[in-house]
Amino acid sequence: GTVHETFGRETWSIRTYPYVNETMWYDKDFVLFMVNKCGMNLKWAADGMKEDKDVVLAAVQQQGLALKFAHEALKKDKDVVLAAVRSDCHLVISHAASTLQEDSDVWIAAVQTDVWISKGTVHETFGRETWSIRTYPYVNETMWYDKDFVLFMVNKCGMNLKWAADGMKEDKDVVLAAVQQQGLALKFAHEALKKDKDVVLAAVRSDCHLVISHAASTLQEDSDVWIAAVQTDVWISKGTVHETF
Repeated sequence: GTVHETFGRETWSIRTYPYVNETMWYDKDFVLFMVNKCGMNLKWAADGMKEDKDVVLAAVQQQGLALKFAHEALKKDKDVVLAAVRSDCHLVISHAASTLQEDSDVWIAAVQTDVWISKGTVHETFGRETWSIRTYPYVNETMWYDKDFVLFMVNKCGMNLKWAADGMKEDKDVVLAAVQQQGLALKFAHEALKKDKDVVLAAVRSDCHLVISHAASTLQEDSDVWIAAVQTDVWISKGTVHETF
């Protein structure tokens, strides 16, 4: 058959389906063999095989986009959808049931494994590696309203707070996670949290004095905030050592 290279993974499909006895597509052992060679061979399986979870799991684990050919009931099965997403790319999600297209676990799996998404830009910031995604258009917009998803994203890169829904930018747990990962994420926090001393201190301690410019004016003249900046700031704390007598 034809060998296909897909996302660095070799798949395999047959050109000569007319030569395969049609009854074989009703045979579980044969269909399992075929979908283990190339998940997209699920297309040719009998309807009963497309309802068989073992067969569909084998198919989507080999090639996630085979989810397209699964029975509707299995497109609602979270185990099946997660297996599909983990073996392929975010495009798989469009073939899942609508309820799972807005599931945080599904999108987190996509972000972790997707060749288009997970290989985002790595930023080196003051000796600390942070991470952000280039392909935000591919993330379902509703996910930025989901706290679990947003927490995952800001823990990867605090600056991802930029993309969060307004309600998430008002959530202290989310904003604290973001600024602890990258202090400059304070820029995207709700104004109320820019007045929160705990949040501002966390931001300053994880980054540099430049963060202070994004704090509320009252905290820009707070001694505790500046002491934290002097103690942790890569620009300030690493001053010049003088030898005197």
